[in-house]
Amino acid sequence: MCPKTWALGCGTAILGADVEHECSAEQLDAEGEVAVARLVADSGDLPHALRHLADAIAYDPRLPDVHEALAEIIARAGGAEQLLQVLDEVEGQDFIGTIALRAHASAVAGQWDGAVATLFAVAGHEPSRSWLDVAWLRRPDLPDHVSPKAMAIAVGRLAQGLADPVPDDEREPLLPAWELLSASVARHGDHAMLLWCASLLARRLGEHDEAIAWAEKSYEIEPSHEAVVVKGYALRSAGRNDEAIALWEAEIERTPEDLGLCLDVAELLGSTNRPAEALKWTQHVLDREPDHPKAGAVALGLRYDLDEDVTRLIALADQVREQPGSFAEHVLAKLSNHRPWLGLVPEPEEAVINLLRQVLGKQDWQPDSLSTVTLSAVEPPSALLALRTAFPRPLSPSSRCLSLTSGSRPARRRMSCGDTTAPSRIPRCRHRPKRSRMRSGARPLFIGCRRSTPTTAR
Repeated sequence: MCPKTWALGCGTAILGADVEHECSAEQLDAEGEVAVARLVADSGDLPHALRHLADAIAYDPRLPDVHEALAEIIARAGGAEQLLQVLDEVEGQDFIGTIALRAHASAVAGQWDGAVATLFAVAGHEPSRSWLDVAWLRRPDLPDHVSPKAMAIAVGRLAQGLADPVPDDEREPLLPAWELLSASVARHGDHAMLLWCASLLARRLGEHDEAIAWAEKSYEIEPSHEAVVVKGYALRSAGRNDEAIALWEAEIERTPEDLGLCLDVAELLGSTNRPAEALKWTQHVLDREPDHPKAGAVALGLRYDLDEDVTRLIALADQVREQPGSFAEHVLAKLSNHRPWLGLVPEPEEAVINLLRQVLGKQDWQPDSLSTVTLSAVEPPSALLALRTAFPRPLSPSSRCLSLTSGSRPARRRMSCGDTTAPSRIPRCRHRPKRSRMRSGARPLFIGCRRSTPTTAR
């Protein structure tokens, strides 16, 4: 372990953090990128330096050297606001490291609404990493500087990117957001939107009492549809299903246009072994909107619960085939779970299948890539058929022949199919070292395409 307690100059209390940092391969990679960033910054090419610093923070969000180097580059740029303009020139605006740098630079510039919203968006994209472990997010006066509406939007977006609920062992990286949210609610307890958005995060973190209370208070301040829906979710998560159903049914009478809430009632009834009642709600949605993207799949699932007619599953599978990614996929997966050959297909482990996987994994495989395979035991016909399909018997006697014979030595010792080594690593761009193999940078993050206010999570 390498404890590093640090603070910066240049608005430095904003960026600093006291951390006990574990020396790891990611930390070493991040330190290397920081060193390159500093060298490039010395040459005056700040956009290039920021690209390397973005790689560094993506490797290790908590590395103190990253924040120290950012403070140095801010000084070179003439201030945080000027650095934000330089960030606009950096290649890969959707890269998660670049967006994290923008959040920290916004904090130094005192643009607190944008800083919190941007960093929360990053954390929602990769909630298992310590993006939020920064000193400026723990400032006691931060709730006074972030508007309650901006906090509500930031928290709502963060919550929608999380599992419901977040597993216990994955909640620690999100605690800074929870602490800031709790302080914001204490400061702005009369802001209705902040309260129901706060309920979304509280529910996912297992804080059921707060989730219910905040939604109730939001409704008392402003009787909104969102507050009722969110309170129902909080009651459902707390195991108070009957209360949630009664609340939602009353709200449907008040706002019948929300067909999604009708399906929420149907799914909750179905999960409590009341499929017949649930089917009535689903049919109500289909009567209003026959082509509803979810109702048809939910109805098939409920009918299967009632009669266990396998044709319901076949119809769901047809929907999945016709519309990949549709809600039918979720329903079919739920019904198939724990059912042999529906929820789980055993991994094939036969020798010829292992060999087939290796050969087909080669970039330059051909139907004549195999000549002779010797087996020490009889293989299942299905495994041999799979191998024959990829490598059929030749029509000409002069062609190379695939022969399956029984022998005394294991097939793994007789494999000779040419070079089966992995292809060479893709050459790295000299301007962005190692980026192609970064875990955190593999998925792009777009934060500008969301709605200005979070929608109610379904």
